[in-house]
Amino acid sequence: MIATAREWKIPPLTMLGLEEGGWTETDRLLALAYHQYKAGLCAQCGFPARLAHGGHMDGWYETTETVCDACATKDRYRQDHEKDTPEPGLLLGVKDTRDPADQLAGKLPR
Repeated sequence: MIATAREWKIPPLTMLGLEEGGWTETDRLLALAYHQYKAGLCAQCGFPARLAHGGHMDGWYETTETVCDACATKDRYRQDHEKDTPEPGLLLGVKDTRDPADQLAGKLPR
């Protein structure tokens, strides 16, 4: 919620529907706390730096693997077209080709 309020440039309490108008002291404290939280994360993995940096947690983390089907689609496209010269500024996207009603209902293909 704080991230969304920050992105939308509105006070957190306004985002929650608890206040209208300008920034309150509580809004400022919430924003500062969120900033401090984000600043304390490792820029690469997102774990708290106080835990992930310094060697005292070495051996207490495990690697996980997840396949994102949408990213895999883009990767396959890139592999299939690696000899092509891409158009300058080409941005690849992925779209869900399921029936819109199935998308809204959250139905997954079998």
